[in-house]
Amino acid sequence: MDCPARLTIKRIVRYPDFQSMSENTSVKTQKTKMLRSMKDAWPLRLEEYFLLSLPKVKCHRNHSVGKQAGMLQNVDDAIKCSMVSQGVNFLPEMRPHILEYLKTMFMDALLDRYNRRYWPTDGDTANHMHSAFSSMMLRKTSGQRVGIGS
Repeated sequence: MDCPARLTIKRIVRYPDFQSMSENTSVKTQKTKMLRSMKDAWPLRLEEYFLLSLPKVKCHRNHSVGKQAGMLQNVDDAIKCSMVSQGVNFLPEMRPHILEYLKTMFMDALLDRYNRRYWPTDGDTANHMHSAFSSMMLRKTSGQRVGIGS
């Protein structure tokens, strides 16, 4: 998509025992040298931090953002598997199954209702149910023709 927006994660490791309160460069250099010489000798106490930098919405180019982006997404594969495993073949019965799956997986997290990845439309659900049923029937008939499983 050639979007210039980038998500960056930086890992920062701090050694609190070697923290220098001084602004003096020579003191900091001395502490750094001491840390490097000692870090192989024994385990040191360290603190790990991660900085996550998210781009602003205006940095995105060449694709939709916001609610429009959610409306263009494909249905999540885990939800598709959940649909197939339920064995339901009637659309109004499938909606409660999808809702229950979302509740158990995301524990009432606020998922945007416009995001079709997690809130498929009735058309998406019907299409997937039809394709799953068709592929199941195709596997049954092709297995009989070849002589597999009988």
